[in-house]
Amino acid sequence: MKTHLTRLGILSVFLFLNSFQSFSQTLTQSPYSRFGLGELQRDDFAQNSAMGGVSQTFQSSNLLNISNPASLGALKYTTFQAAVSGNFSQQSTSLIKQNSKTASFNSISLAFPVTKWWGAAFGLKPFSSMGYNINYLASDTVFGDINYSFKGDGGLTKVFVSNGFQPVKNVFIGVNAMYMFGVLNKERKLAFDNTNYLNTVSQEATNVGGFNYNAGAQFKIPVKLYVTKSVLDTTRKDSLIYYKKTKIDWREKDYAFQIGLTFQNNSVVNATTNALVRSYRIEDEVVKLRDTVSYLVDYKGKINLPQTIGAGLAFKKGEKLFVGVDYYIENWSQYSYYGVNDLLQNASSICVGAQYTPKPGFLGNTFERGSYRIGFRSTNSHLNLKNTPIVENSISFGAGLPMRRSTSSVNLSFELGTRGTTTNNLIKENFFKFNIGFSLNDVWFIKRKID
Repeated sequence: MKTHLTRLGILSVFLFLNSFQSFSQTLTQSPYSRFGLGELQRDDFAQNSAMGGVSQTFQSSNLLNISNPASLGALKYTTFQAAVSGNFSQQSTSLIKQNSKTASFNSISLAFPVTKWWGAAFGLKPFSSMGYNINYLASDTVFGDINYSFKGDGGLTKVFVSNGFQPVKNVFIGVNAMYMFGVLNKERKLAFDNTNYLNTVSQEATNVGGFNYNAGAQFKIPVKLYVTKSVLDTTRKDSLIYYKKTKIDWREKDYAFQIGLTFQNNSVVNATTNALVRSYRIEDEVVKLRDTVSYLVDYKGKINLPQTIGAGLAFKKGEKLFVGVDYYIENWSQYSYYGVNDLLQNASSICVGAQYTPKPGFLGNTFERGSYRIGFRSTNSHLNLKNTPIVENSISFGAGLPMRRSTSSVNLSFELGTRGTTTNNLIKENFFKFNIGFSLNDVWFIKRKID
């Protein structure tokens, strides 16, 4: 046992230290990642993603949930989680279509119960990803045809430390402390077909770093259910058979409603930008730089992040059935980049999901003990382009397949959805996302009675 625990601890630290480079990979190739801080990545793990992202009320003794850190108060096993994800998408306008695909290391984390009423976790997850390449041609009566090109890559990652507590029975509270870091690279080109004009290229790299916090709470409300049963009335002495109805308490402890709440205040992170603008010509298909228009070195500023509120309600029957709904509001109208508002709107989303486990526990085969999940998510995003809201809808499904005689599991999630529209010359995306998560469990900090 000690050898196994040592190996798990060494593996956790090794992967944590070596995952910084992996998280710099681009997780998206969406043209909508051009705006704000890029395409925002959700906090949910594979088990939550399969349920449409439902996580406000989700608790588990052996699975991690940092969307609401209060859930850590229910953790019973030391849990190491790592995941990879992929995205296949098709972007289309009213005239053309193109396909793209990405795959990357998605998250790594380690959680453990400190005491019976306190659980803690730390790890790495992506916050946002930027990856786009947009080209279009415009005509001007004076300058002629002009080719515009926009490229971007990079993203932000967060290191989190989470703590969840159960101060009294059926009440859980928690807090996440996060440090956000990363680089956002942007390039803009303006090229004239008329060779009498100089072309322009602008390259910008912004380093972002800063702390952020959020807090959460969960409340469990046990439900007392009764069944009505007809029993023989033995008090009657006549020849006829009489029955009377009685109520029987039916497994009170198995049924419960759960309420979840999270709050993240608006915060400010630091940014440092280096930017270079140059003019150039293309001669014999070779780019020849002519002059430096502007050069900006270590220009420091602030990025204001929005306030976020989440709430959820769920009904569960022991470890067998879980049905939940979440609602989120994000105040992106507060967002600013170096004091400039990016004309983003407030965002909202609703998630609905369910999980069913035929035979919880250690008895039964893999498929009987497995957890099967399904969900739906609808998001009114923070983008409104050409007076057209950018809406995202998706359905998801997946499963958690336990390992033999263990609480460890492989969690799979698959998501099919659409984002955007071709109205007003915008872009519509059809996407398929998958997430493969590995959850390895063990027992730490408990003294063995027999060696």
